[in-house]
Amino acid sequence: MTGVSCGICLRLVTGSECPSPAAMALLPKCDQMHGLGELCEGDGECDTSRTANNCNGNGDVYERCDAASTMSQPPWSPPTGPASPPPPLPPPTPPQPPLEPLPECETECDAGASCGVCLNMIPTAECPADAIVKQLPKCSAGLRPFELCEGDGECSTDRTANDCHGWRDVYVRDACTPAQGGISSAAPARLPEVIALGVCGALLIVVAAVMLIQRRSSAGRRSITTATRPKGVVELEQGGGQGSKAEALVVPSPL
Repeated sequence: MTGVSCGICLRLVTGSECPSPAAMALLPKCDQMHGLGELCEGDGECDTSRTANNCNGNGDVYERCDAASTMSQPPWSPPTGPASPPPPLPPPTPPQPPLEPLPECETECDAGASCGVCLNMIPTAECPADAIVKQLPKCSAGLRPFELCEGDGECSTDRTANDCHGWRDVYVRDACTPAQGGISSAAPARLPEVIALGVCGALLIVVAAVMLIQRRSSAGRRSITTATRPKGVVELEQGGGQGSKAEALVVPSPL
């Protein structure tokens, strides 16, 4: 039996059931017939054979039969059920807790205050190999605590420290932040010295200003005195007249 792919049952007829050649020429294809007992000519459709030649030496004639009595499986696959729901999405990753701020440095840093980090030169004995130093980032990059960097003037680093391999300037970021204003918490011990220097500088400026004012005032008084004296007296004082200063000051009375 064949025809399962079309949902029907087809049976090859025997030689005694074959129609005449004229009637066979009018037979429909096996995928076009409908009623039970009708004949059709197969040509490969519905799993029919093209070389059965069971009628008139070259015809492939089939009869539609009752599928209920001859077929043991349904002509087509039963419909599938609803698709399974997709698996649930994993829960979102909880947000990471905020990073705790680094403590304030207890000592003054070698560099980095202008960039908000504490950078200290590493001892020469702790320098890594030169091949590693060549790959170190600049000290202006986003460094993590205890990460090394090579300074080139950025973030107040020294270009001539030469603490590694004779010409490298290698720093390490400490796990602390410089005090506000770039002054470490150890700086208050030097604060009186800074205040004293400032006061001394201010006093020197005031003294210099007072001396300048006095000098200008004396020069002004000398100019006024000279302008109000008689011409002869001025000449005598300057050595331009004859006789002594006392003689020059005796002026005859007009009376």
